[in-house]
Amino acid sequence: KAVKGLVTTCPSDCLRKALYGLFEDGPVSVEPGHRCCTHCHRTCKCAGEACETPFPPSESFMNIVKLPTRYREVDPEDSDLVRELLQEYQAYLLQNTTHLYTNSEACTGFSD
Repeated sequence: KAVKGLVTTCPSDCLRKALYGLFEDGPVSVEPGHRCCTHCHRTCKCAGEACETPFPPSESFMNIVKLPTRYREVDPEDSDLVRELLQEYQAYLLQNTTHLYTNSEACTGFSD
């Protein structure tokens, strides 16, 4: 339950408070926000309107390697076949699960 609550809370609240809250009573965010967690850094306004402190390199999205996108033409019949096979595979992945901590899309990587 604690992990499930953490996953649903963190995108909109202080990550530090959510994590420390599992182990201690009344955790607080660190000020200024850019020294606390990723969420607080994004919402930090220590320099007035916005924070000028850059994200640490380990949390920077600039490190993501972008590969060129490749495309190919697929006829509708093949597209339908692939969709059907992927849906069968998703059902196979979920057939023996009794409890999911998130939704089925997050557990399998498939969505409708």
